[in-house]
Amino acid sequence: MLQELQLSAQQLLERPEAFNTGSAEILVSALLLCIKDTKIAAKTENVLRSLQNVQIIQELIGKHVKCVMSTMEKDKASLQEFSDMVEHSAVLQKHFQCYLHSILTRLNKDFSSKPNCHLLVKVSLQLFQLFPQEMRTICWKATRFNELDQYELSTGGDVLPVVTGLIYTVFSEDLDLESRLLAAMALVMFANVAPNAGTRCKMYNLLWDFTGILNTGATTDCRMSCDEKAGQYCARFQQVLQAINACNNKNSEDCNFGLEISSKHTGFAHVAFLHALLVNARVKEINNFHQAAFTAILNICTSSNYAYQAFNLLVLWFDSKMKVLREAKAKGYHQTLCSTEMKGNPLLEKTDIVSEGTFSKSLEFSLSKPMFGESSSTAVERLLSLLQRNWEHATDGVAELVHKSFSLLLEAHQREQHLADEVIANKETNFYKSLLRNVSHLPWTVRAKFEQMAALAGYVGTNILLADMPDLQQEVVNALSSNQLAKCASRFYGKHLSVTLSEASDRKDAVKIWQCYWLQPLINAISSSDTLQQHNATRYLLPSTLKVFPDAYAILTNALACANGVATTLNSKSSIDNDKRIHLTRVQWLHASIAIMQVGRQLKFITGADLEVGSLREALFHDNDVIRSGAFATLCVTPAKTERLSEVELCLLRENLSKNMNIDNAPFRNGLKTSIKVLLCRVRDSSISQVKNADRLPDQVYPAIAFVDWLYKHCLLSLYPGGCYQRRKTALDLITQVMETFLASPPAQRRKGKVPESTAKLVSLALAAGMWDFCGDPAARVLDVVLLDSVAEIREDAAYIREQYFSWPPHAGAAVDVWYGMQQWLSKGLQLCCSSRSQDCEIGALICKMIYRKCIIPGKAVISWSNGQSLGDVSLYSAGCETLNSSIDFILMLKQAVDKHLKTTTAFSKDVAPHTPVYGIILAIQRCVSCLLLDLPNVKTNDELKTLIASLLELSAKAIRLNSLVTEQEEVNPSLADISEAMERRGGQSVGSITITAEQHYLMACYWLTIKESMTLIGVIAKQVPNQWLSSIAVQIADQLVVIITRCRHRGILEATTLAASQFFQRLLLSDCEVTRLIPNNILEKVFVGINDLSAMASITRRSAGLPLLVVTILAAEPRHRKDLLKDAMSRLLSTASRREADALGENVDLPQVHALNSLRAIFRDATLSPKTLQYVDKAVMLSIDGFSSPAWTIRNSATQLFGVLVDRLLGQKDLERDSPVGTSMTAAQLFALYPNLQTYIVQQVLHTSHVCGSGALSMHPGTFPLLALLSRLAMETTVTSKHNSEAYVMLSKGLEQLLISPVFRVRELAAKSLLTLMSGTDSMHQLVKCLQKISEGCSQRFCHNGLHGQLLLVKCLVEKLARNIQDEHSFVSLVSDLLFTRLLWLGCRENVSNVVKALYLEICWLWTMRTNQPWNRLSVLGIDVLYNLEQCSNSDKHSIGRCKLDQMVASILVNSSLHQASRANMATSCLGQLLCTDNADLHTAAVQAFSECKEPDVLKEVLPVLLKHLTSEDRHYCLEEVMPSVLSMYELLALHDLVKCDALCEQLKYDTLRERLKHFAAGARGLSIGAQSLCVLAMMIHQELDSTTHDILSLHQHLSVWISYTEAFSSASRPDPHRLHSARAIAIVGTTIMQYAAVRQSEDVVNCLVRLVDCAVMLLQDVSKDVRSTVASWVCQLLPFTDTEIKYTSVQSQLAVKVLLSCITLHCAWSRQLLEYVTSKALETTTLKAFVTSLRHRSGASMFEPDEVNYYAEPVEQVKHYLHYLKVLVRRIVENNTADLLQEWADGSILDWLQQVETLVDASAQCNVGVHLPGNTKSCCLQIIRLQTECLFSLALFQEEADASRVWKLPVDLWMRMEKVKIKIDEFDYIVNKTNVCLL
Repeated sequence: MLQELQLSAQQLLERPEAFNTGSAEILVSALLLCIKDTKIAAKTENVLRSLQNVQIIQELIGKHVKCVMSTMEKDKASLQEFSDMVEHSAVLQKHFQCYLHSILTRLNKDFSSKPNCHLLVKVSLQLFQLFPQEMRTICWKATRFNELDQYELSTGGDVLPVVTGLIYTVFSEDLDLESRLLAAMALVMFANVAPNAGTRCKMYNLLWDFTGILNTGATTDCRMSCDEKAGQYCARFQQVLQAINACNNKNSEDCNFGLEISSKHTGFAHVAFLHALLVNARVKEINNFHQAAFTAILNICTSSNYAYQAFNLLVLWFDSKMKVLREAKAKGYHQTLCSTEMKGNPLLEKTDIVSEGTFSKSLEFSLSKPMFGESSSTAVERLLSLLQRNWEHATDGVAELVHKSFSLLLEAHQREQHLADEVIANKETNFYKSLLRNVSHLPWTVRAKFEQMAALAGYVGTNILLADMPDLQQEVVNALSSNQLAKCASRFYGKHLSVTLSEASDRKDAVKIWQCYWLQPLINAISSSDTLQQHNATRYLLPSTLKVFPDAYAILTNALACANGVATTLNSKSSIDNDKRIHLTRVQWLHASIAIMQVGRQLKFITGADLEVGSLREALFHDNDVIRSGAFATLCVTPAKTERLSEVELCLLRENLSKNMNIDNAPFRNGLKTSIKVLLCRVRDSSISQVKNADRLPDQVYPAIAFVDWLYKHCLLSLYPGGCYQRRKTALDLITQVMETFLASPPAQRRKGKVPESTAKLVSLALAAGMWDFCGDPAARVLDVVLLDSVAEIREDAAYIREQYFSWPPHAGAAVDVWYGMQQWLSKGLQLCCSSRSQDCEIGALICKMIYRKCIIPGKAVISWSNGQSLGDVSLYSAGCETLNSSIDFILMLKQAVDKHLKTTTAFSKDVAPHTPVYGIILAIQRCVSCLLLDLPNVKTNDELKTLIASLLELSAKAIRLNSLVTEQEEVNPSLADISEAMERRGGQSVGSITITAEQHYLMACYWLTIKESMTLIGVIAKQVPNQWLSSIAVQIADQLVVIITRCRHRGILEATTLAASQFFQRLLLSDCEVTRLIPNNILEKVFVGINDLSAMASITRRSAGLPLLVVTILAAEPRHRKDLLKDAMSRLLSTASRREADALGENVDLPQVHALNSLRAIFRDATLSPKTLQYVDKAVMLSIDGFSSPAWTIRNSATQLFGVLVDRLLGQKDLERDSPVGTSMTAAQLFALYPNLQTYIVQQVLHTSHVCGSGALSMHPGTFPLLALLSRLAMETTVTSKHNSEAYVMLSKGLEQLLISPVFRVRELAAKSLLTLMSGTDSMHQLVKCLQKISEGCSQRFCHNGLHGQLLLVKCLVEKLARNIQDEHSFVSLVSDLLFTRLLWLGCRENVSNVVKALYLEICWLWTMRTNQPWNRLSVLGIDVLYNLEQCSNSDKHSIGRCKLDQMVASILVNSSLHQASRANMATSCLGQLLCTDNADLHTAAVQAFSECKEPDVLKEVLPVLLKHLTSEDRHYCLEEVMPSVLSMYELLALHDLVKCDALCEQLKYDTLRERLKHFAAGARGLSIGAQSLCVLAMMIHQELDSTTHDILSLHQHLSVWISYTEAFSSASRPDPHRLHSARAIAIVGTTIMQYAAVRQSEDVVNCLVRLVDCAVMLLQDVSKDVRSTVASWVCQLLPFTDTEIKYTSVQSQLAVKVLLSCITLHCAWSRQLLEYVTSKALETTTLKAFVTSLRHRSGASMFEPDEVNYYAEPVEQVKHYLHYLKVLVRRIVENNTADLLQEWADGSILDWLQQVETLVDASAQCNVGVHLPGNTKSCCLQIIRLQTECLFSLALFQEEADASRVWKLPVDLWMRMEKVKIKIDEFDYIVNKTNVCLL
């Protein structure tokens, strides 16, 4: 449109006579319309300027302006039009200049009206901003006095009401913040039109003071009306005007700006006014502006509740200050230092201005005093403290403003120093160094440290950073292990590299510096075993390095090449650790290698031809999902989308893609899908240009096209029934990616990434070449079968592909069996909707939806029902045109079926529901209605559709009411027991049974499903119904939603209802109809009234059931810019929750406080409401803590739950893996800065509790524990506490110190942790010495054990928090060691009778010794003395309090001490023997645990026999639970170092005794857990015996057979995961030895054991658990050297491991009859099909849900494929070994038996009429297995014909004929699978 206007304007200028008045009016109207559009306003303004001299255009514009002004008084739209037109057009502004008085008159309206206020304020601002000269004339009257011009502010007319309204708007809390900000700007602009600088400055001061008066509320009463307030403001402002005029006549040149700084001046009125001053005021005219404003802004940031606006002021102030400094530098202004600076009071005096021009006095005054000269100045200290406390502010945007302020502070200091005569570098550096010292004291777990270092890096330089922080590199790497720190640490790293490059003399020197300091940490990071750390290093650090230093790529690759299995020394001088060698395991090397290749390819360092094939192939075979995912990304993802696929890439993808489709790692599958998507785009984009003018596929693109064809067909083949969920899901995802990349979808479905139009030619050429038949009949048949899948996600994906990319109706012959023809397809879908099984209903509804959407709605088909009784008796025929009636009729027929059922349900016969369920039909209605409402823009709406919607709502309400089994008068919310009793009453049974029968459970499931689908239907209507119909049905829908949410207790129904309600309430709150928009308000009002009305409340359970859910749903639906509902709800809920409960109420009564607390908990839990609810956190915390002391249990329970949510919201959730709170970077100072009231409350509560504790009372406030728990979760203070908080901190510290003597253990513990959070990290050493000296000084007094224990707890916390390099502080270490081991030694002696205190003392000594690397001799002596004293105690003392912990500490000390002695092996053995000989179980457990953590092989070699010997006599279960895992871990470690000496170990043990005990354990004598662990120990013994030269062969074979029997039992899929894992570990221990032994002995008995072992291993390689599969796969890798494969990797994934295992056994045991029988039984098994036929004959019709599979990861078809392949291999090897007799027996026996069973089972299966029930998937799976088996036998027969007839086996002719008949029967019975295999195999 704009281009047409530009052309018309050009024509008008060239030929004005060709335009008549009508054409000109059209042009002007269009221009005025376009000027309102912000996007094209600038270009439209240019057109208007070009037409300024065209008289007719200007006349028409003036006419339009006049028309606007004539209606402005009555029409709000005219005022809006004025605002839009003058916003972007100077041309239009000229036309409005003569109407300013009229506009001011129009503005004399009530500014307090919310709908009008924003517009009135905006127009006022535009008047003062756009028309300053005109408004000056209007506002100021000029007079002559003493021959001088004097100005007086006009106090009459239209200006006064406008300014009064603006002032009212600024301070009114009822109006939105944006309007108040604009009003303040308008006031400042009003002051700007004053005639001179002095007057303007006086008006700034008076407006500031006046705003402060109004802000304090001193002049107004909250009960006054808006008119009364406005009148009062007018009167007060008259006084202000008089004051302005009086001051103006005295001295108009006084420009001092003196802001009154007060704690009261922190409201939003001052925020708005300062914002306006900083943005619009002429600050250069105001003396002392920046100094005064800075102090005011700091006060506002400290105390204001408007955090974002407050810190935005700080940024604006810095911007203003920087602007002044930049202007000063540009004009050549400079400063000198006077002598007073040296005295600690820096003052800079003005000297002569160097450049031409002069500065104003105000600017000179502003520059005369640098504000940021020293970091120790009060202003800087206060600013830094403020920024530090708010660095991670929770309010959106505040943290970014704080970070920006810190950066601006650094820049401001630099600019101030550069204005001096002599820039003193030392002073500048000292300022930044002092800041860096402050930053160095921060813990490495806070983001502030990295972000502030990044800001300082450019000022202090990299050398100072690296020198002051020796742990910098390692801490950056450690930060990558946390998502909270990774990004900020990476940004610092990138900034550090940039500064390094800028400081270096050339790039080579910079690279050397990087190599010196960062090469090794970077390699450690990208090769880390921590997945998150490795991922973040690859994502952030590595790209940053290569972007800054491209030469680093070669350095990294060379370093890895040297570290490839070899330890090398880096050729660099590292300041971290000189002569440090790179030791990388193979896994770490692969991680690093793949990461470098991946990033290098993304940054174009290498191409596909440069890839390291060997490393990529090994990575693609690896068992680690992260490595494989990175390898696929390296192959597929490139920066250039047109880069062609290389031969290497295609080969590796074909080889490995099929092996990675069944991975159960969802992130891996998502990454694979993304990588393949990029790969497909590469194929498309690189091929399009090649086929642009071609008639056939060029040779260079043919391989890529063939790969896509192979990928598509392979994905279709992977959709066979019987495949695991992961394979089918991946296959469907990849098919979808292929379709979306090469086939165009409907425009409405794709907004981005549309397929290029030239792709169609590429697809046509591929089709001509016999490939890319994406939408052919074979693919349609496969997807039709997948639509029957039992997993909803699989069905939906298949349906999406079928709908979007296949023709409708399908081609003839595309549907077979139940799918043959659209009519049969729809009929079967409707029949399934009537099934009692939920999966059948979902399938039926999906079929109905597909046909309805693709055929009935577009008018391709018309449907009619016959008069039969079945819903599936339908007729479907082609329609000539689109018809809405047919779409409505289909839904009406479904509705009639539901109505019919509901009429029969009114009698509540218990036989009605299961025989004629309707939830499937309601689900079909829901899906069809959703499609119809979505396609409303494409169909003609009429009254019939509106009537249909209303009838469906009534139908849903009726279904819900009847299936809830309650009448409309009943108020009780039905539970499961309530519904059971209702069914018994209405079924004529007696009431009173406390259990629910299976039949009742089935009935209730029907009822619940019906309610759920009915509510979902209501939700669909509420979400998609047209806006014009919404108001008529909104109340009906809302009532139904509220009833279900507040009365239902079924979680599935509540989730479905809540989702519908959320979308519905969003539409209501955005509605243009005021009545509709108020519906959510009315619902909330009823909820709050009901909560407070005890007589009206029903029993809703103690968690308030759906009430909190309803409240949160409405509040979360409120638009972001309006949160009035939230504000009102929080106020009312907090008020209700704080009410005092009545004394006479019982526990069964619903208390209003409970519902309020539960609603608050739900509100604070909702993440969408979090930014707006943080301001209420302090009140909620205080409320919840007070709730702990309530006499009502329900209130205490609700308060507990609310408190837990609040702590998580404040501090973040705790990381259980690392046992550290992720979000606890908030300190006490930061918390109290955000919530000052909470600080006062906590101090009062702690002081009160400490006073009670000091009086000796055992009872204390119930809220003490949660309060201390909150404090203990905070982080340590990073700096010394601010002065203004010191008094509160002292009081809080004293109260916590008093709690250290509490008689409650947990209170003392939390008090110690809380005290630690109040201490500064820099002061921890001083505090530790102080605490130890206090304990030492109190030794003579022997104060109470509680107090002593509390002090020791504080000491323990301080020791744990000490820095890592504390051992360098020699004097401090010596002092603390002396205090601990000399002056406090009495704590470990007999005179200390408290075991708790003694154990804690020993733990502190142990921690101190470990942390400081002190000698262990003193600790060892102390442990022995304590152990001796313990042995002298009586039996009664052994069960005293704290004895268990004391025993554990003594054992740990003795064990660790023995491990640190010179002869540690002998000492450890002696120590362990002594501890195991005692009868103290705690000593046993602690000793074993301590040794299990030992990693020294020489020690474990001596300890292992002792533990094994101990097993021969140990019977206690808990001891066995500790000994078994320790023995196993020690053995595995020794085996890794090859230090297990078989004969030596056998000599020390009584093997027979130990073996019998372990067999006894494996049989379950001590529990299954012990039995599973004993398998591993038995495996160790068998391994030793097989390696030994003196074993008894017969006895060994018996033991081996028994062990395998136990292993088979524990390998079953029905066993728990730990049992199967132990079985896998046992196989890994002895499997290789058994394989070697069988190959050497060539004994059928051994092979029998071996094939049983292999069968267990194959079963475990398909286990659900990833750990189980990985354990067995790691063992299989040990067999790779014994196979004929070229793969010799250290790790392979489980699917490949099956092939390796079968390859190894068939290679070494091809002579064995047992092996041939085993492989045959697995390859030609019929067990699955037999079980399927049995299930068909005994199938129960009452099963509503499909039973869960025992092992859903197993794939029987894939397993049969493996065995069939190796059956062929084995037969060929048998033939080569001249053992044809063995084959002949096999053919006469096994094959004939297989054929007989198959014939029987196929005939039986064919006779079962199962239709399309879900077992049809299993049927197809079994038939496909039979087909694979038949094909295998035929291929063996072909091999027979090729070989020598005298050496091979023969199949009888009749056997051949029978196999042919079986094949024909299969083809006739289920030719879907047959056709699929013919097309794909």
